[in-house]
Amino acid sequence: MRISVRLFAGAAEAVGARQIDLELAGGSTAGQLLDRLLGEHPALARFGPSLLVAVNRRYAGREAVLADGDEVALIPPVSGGSGDAGEAKQAAAAKRAAAEEAAAAPLCLEPVGEGGWFALGGGQLPVAECMARVQGAGMGAVVLFLGTVRRRGGDDREVVALEYEAYEPMAQQELRALVERTLRRWPATRVALAHRTGRLEVGEASVVIAVAAPHRAEAYEASRYLIEEIKSVVPIWKREIHPDGSGAWVHHA
Repeated sequence: MRISVRLFAGAAEAVGARQIDLELAGGSTAGQLLDRLLGEHPALARFGPSLLVAVNRRYAGREAVLADGDEVALIPPVSGGSGDAGEAKQAAAAKRAAAEEAAAAPLCLEPVGEGGWFALGGGQLPVAECMARVQGAGMGAVVLFLGTVRRRGGDDREVVALEYEAYEPMAQQELRALVERTLRRWPATRVALAHRTGRLEVGEASVVIAVAAPHRAEAYEASRYLIEEIKSVVPIWKREIHPDGSGAWVHHA
């Protein structure tokens, strides 16, 4: 059977490709596929047990049985990172130009149930719209969180920009599911969030979360829950770009 494997962030750098096609015996499992890839690409071993697998855009265990035509994604740690990686100046310039063009239009919020919205992509963050969506006469508290690009990285090295990469179809599913879980856990709240992809300069916002609730405790709790879950389970990675043009995949912070 034929399996399509997609790779992201540090995993793509370790393999040297973003997509490969493999022929596997019928009845092969996700674990057997992973073992084969680790054997063929030893650089993947640096992720250890933190390297996860998604089958058809859903997280799966090693025991998951694969079928012909499945799409398998290797998910490196969303909260972890890999080593440094340089980038050619011409390619970097092309990526910046594409990101600037994509960022010209604002992201469009998609509704989730009663009282939830989310968006993901390269456009501008709809901060004002997120606030407007969650506000209402019954809401006594509104919490707005903005995650922005800072000048210094986790190792105190100077940063000139961040590049965000996402496994977009799966990330959208995870964001939708996260909003649904939040609304079930805090049923009186309204939630609107959006996350950018592409290149962001220092000072630009990468994520916005707006939460409204009748009381401040629920609003604060739901907002904190959302950002921590985004950092833990949503397949979005960030790469710090340094003044010399080098970069490094790092954890969300």
